[in-house]
Amino acid sequence: MATSNVADVSPSHNPSSYIHRLDASHYLIYRCMRLRLLTDAPQLFGSNYAREAAFSTETWVKRLENPLSAVWVATPTPAMATFVGIDEDAAAKHYIGTIGCIGGFPPDPSHAWIAGMWVAPEARGRGVASELVKAAVAWARDIKREDGRRAFTTLTLTCNEENVAARTLYVRSGFAEVEDEEEAAKGHVAMRCRDF
Repeated sequence: MATSNVADVSPSHNPSSYIHRLDASHYLIYRCMRLRLLTDAPQLFGSNYAREAAFSTETWVKRLENPLSAVWVATPTPAMATFVGIDEDAAAKHYIGTIGCIGGFPPDPSHAWIAGMWVAPEARGRGVASELVKAAVAWARDIKREDGRRAFTTLTLTCNEENVAARTLYVRSGFAEVEDEEEAAKGHVAMRCRDF
């Protein structure tokens, strides 16, 4: 994976997108993407626009500072843009997808979750989602605890059971559906990474 001074950048196998890992200095990009996905598809996420629009800068920064979590964005060019916060419309066009991965919480701190997966409508069907999932899975496999052991031994996600495109993507990306009565009651399907 190539790196840049602003974020980890992966020139994906897909020439139409580049994957960038965000750090705390990118909190405005993260905020922009979260609010955009909550506007586009609020029914697919466990939060809502009003709640997250009210988050303080500190909340956004803390989410990106967590050593057991990571967030990526996809862009159509290798460069990260700096106009977020100045021109939200321009930012919305430059950032075409996002995904997060988080773990380390009780009762099972060795468990990680993929969350906040979203691709802009104009970029769907071009392989962006697949590249975002690859980045999250690779990170979850590679991250180590302070003692050198792997941080996570399982990687899961949930998806709306009616979202056939997402379920298909996750199966192609190495996930399998698992039984989870609690998620099923919410209309979700739980999936676990098979080769983790």
